[in-house]
Amino acid sequence: MICHLAELKGIELPKADATVLFIDDWDISGYARDAVYALHAAEIVGGKTGNRFDPKASTLRSEMARLFYGFLDQLGMISAEYKMED
Repeated sequence: MICHLAELKGIELPKADATVLFIDDWDISGYARDAVYALHAAEIVGGKTGNRFDPKASTLRSEMARLFYGFLDQLGMISAEYKMED
């Protein structure tokens, strides 16, 4: 859904790096794989510790908040005073 919103807003997400795969890549549904890696390349989603994406797990509120924050940041809607530090 986030990839579709990006497209509607005219945001071009970076192409995924084919050499960077999550260790549980085989668990990511085929229809979602390109979107997962595009959002990862855009630093909108990051995965979990141990280079896992864990697509079958429930999404935590903190993970969803990070996803929305990353997308709003891509839209330029996060002011400098609210930017997260790495």
